[in-house]
Formats: sequence, C-alpha cells, structure tokens
Amino acid sequence: MDPVVPKVTELTRALDETGINASPPPSLAGEPFDLSLLDADDQASLQRIVENGRLLLGASVAALTLRAGDRTTIIASSPPVEEGPEPIPDAVCQHIMSRADNLVIRDLRAHPFRDELPSSLTTGLVAYLGTPVCAPDASGTEHVVASLCVSAVEPRDWTERDLVTLRTLGEGVSSRLCLVEALAKVKGGQQRAENREAELERLFASVPQPIAIWRPGG
Repeated sequence: MDPVVPKVTELTRALDETGINASPPPSLAGEPFDLSLLDADDQASLQRIVENGRLLLGASVAALTLRAGDRTTIIASSPPVEEGPEPIPDAVCQHIMSRADNLVIRDLRAHPFRDELPSSLTTGLVAYLGTPVCAPDASGTEHVVASLCVSAVEPRDWTERDLVTLRTLGEGVSSRLCLVEALAKVKGGQQRAENREAELERLFASVPQPIAIWRPGG
C-alpha cells in the first residue's frame, strides 16, 4: 500500500476540512430514474465510467446499480456480469443507496455488515468500496438514484485516494443521468408544443370559411 496515502479511516476529517461534506445528505425521497431514457450512447458512456473505476482502483469487479421502481438493476458492470467471476451482491448495492453513504469494507468475512446480509449468500468477493450516486429532483433536492461499487477477491485497505476517485467517477455518472433527464424534458416540451400546434391547425380547419358574395354594381 502507498504509505503517503492516508487510509479511509482518516477520510471524514479530511473531507470536512476541504468542505466536500458541507452539503446536506441526500435522501431516497425522489423518484427513481427512468431506465427507458437511456439510449445506446448513454449505456456506453456509463459502461466506460464503470470500467475506468475497476482499472483505476485495481478491483476485481465494478458495477453501477440503478434504482428502478421498487427494485434495483445493474446497468453497467466490468467485467460484464456474464463474463465476470460473479456480480456484486444486490444487498450491498441496496445498503449503499438506503444509507445514502459510502461503504468501506476491508474484509466482509470479518465485518459486522456480514450479519446484515442473507445467510444463504456466498461470495468470493471480500473487499468492497461503494458510493451513492445522486441527482437533484425538480425542487433541487439531492436524492440517491444509484450506487457505484468496486470489489476485490482479497482483503483491501482502501485509501482516501481510492474513495475520492470513486466519488469523482460517481459524479460523472450523476452528470450523465442529469443530462439525460434534461434532454428528455426538452424533447417532451418540444413534443407538447408540436401537439398544440397540430391541434390548433385541426381546430382552424374545422371552422367554416366565410363565403364572399359578389353583387354586380356594389
């Protein structure tokens, strides 16, 4: 481990001093993200972010999990779920989102969080680092829409640098999701305007046209 990089146990004080923790904590009160808004380019962009997270942090697996209604779904994974050693347990991703806070586990086998997981859960992934992904609602209030998590098959002493890197990538995810929602609103506004224009045209077309009567001499 890099001796000049402080461990994540020192992170709270460091973030408080830099003002990163100055904003109010996000909540789960907002609406879940609409998966139907994501096109192929959006999916590719989110996949690149997740792949960068795995490579930059030297993790075995990385995943982006999105709130979708009353469930969660993995929308990007590196390596792909069907090719990787195993996916990150859904219970871990849900824990990050429900707490709206970072998750730092050196070794799940010796961590109290293991007792919160289903007893039937068996996984070869033991080290976890996760962060919630937030987006503002219509009122500007931040709420959790997803979680970005990396995991390793060996115990790992995560560092401040690791968590800052993951949070920065999470902000990239948030920016992409906000852009997608903003574009959807613009398109929705354009469609409503077009619908109103078409309705007006139909209305004018249905109004009888005045008939001009010409009389000789006047």
